[in-house]
Amino acid sequence: MMACIKPDGSLSFVAVDILSAMADRTIKPEHIRDRTEHPLYKVRSTIRELNIHGLVEKQGDEELYRMTSAGEEKLKQEREKH
Repeated sequence: MMACIKPDGSLSFVAVDILSAMADRTIKPEHIRDRTEHPLYKVRSTIRELNIHGLVEKQGDEELYRMTSAGEEKLKQEREKH
């Protein structure tokens, strides 16, 4: 199991922060770092994991990412739990 997804299938705190920072925008990891204050290495590794799970996708050739509809649904589920 990846670090951004807990054994129970829920998202980690960092994953929720990163998806929240991506809401309604295409964004670079450096901008996510600035919004969340998580270290850049953590942002990048979490984005990679979220991408593997289909919750984010890379846009174009640059290091730009956006949340997928599956990511939007997962984030909504996480917010409804709390």
